Amino acid sequence: MKILLLLSVLLLSAGTAKADDDFKTRAKAAYYYGTVYGVGSTLCSLVKDNKLEKDYSQKYLVELVEYLKEDPNLGDVIPAIEKSYQDLKKEPSCKGKI
Repeated sequence: MKILLLLSVLLLSAGTAKADDDFKTRAKAAYYYGTVYGVGSTLCSLVKDNKLEKDYSQKYLVELVEYLKEDPNLGDVIPAIEKSYQDLKKEPSCKGKI
């Protein structure tokens, strides 16, 4: 009986650690999704208001995305970074601006 209790405690703690890692990864992915989307939205607004050149905003956003994707600490959130960039390009208010 004690062995079953010990095994269940070990399995429970391993499951909790996995859940904590998943939460941290999801939170990190959400942060970088929002970062790319927020920067892109700001650039779109500035282009729309003629405060920034379209070519500059396009280059800036592409370079930001590439910079983040090259960071070795962000390998686990690259899909979120790429999705954010793709979603932003589909945004009607940003089409043709980034």
